[in-house]
Amino acid sequence: MGRAGVRAPNPMPVVSTLREAKQQFLDHLARFREEGPQAAPVVMGSRRRLEAVLVAYERYQAMERELAKAEAWIARARADAQALASVRAEGLEPDGFSYEVERRVVEGELTDEEAMSELDKHFGHLRIPVKATGGPWEIGHSGRDHDQDDHAYPVTC
Repeated sequence: MGRAGVRAPNPMPVVSTLREAKQQFLDHLARFREEGPQAAPVVMGSRRRLEAVLVAYERYQAMERELAKAEAWIARARADAQALASVRAEGLEPDGFSYEVERRVVEGELTDEEAMSELDKHFGHLRIPVKATGGPWEIGHSGRDHDQDDHAYPVTC
């Protein structure tokens, strides 16, 4: 990552045959040590078929962190989609505030507990879990004079 979290453009990879990569292995390691995660990866293979990539370890670690973040986001998004489908199967639709809280949970900005706290503050009511396959959405009655007494809101688990 560059300044202010902006990723530097990926350098062009060095493409080598397996024989060349083996002969230049120590040179590649020296370049990785010198250039760090900004060092261009070495892509190698034989007979015009790319088979492996050699990258600086710091770059590999950064790639693993990004992959873990992406996988966590996908898991939250899938749980959210299942929860929303469950609520809609009950004939309900979350309001705008609930959608915003839901978005923040999916993006990882809020934990489930923080989302519950925000929803409790907003709706100020006792929640009753929906008995449906899939999602951890909940329904409750605010006890206030509202046009819509029943609210469904997401709580991804």
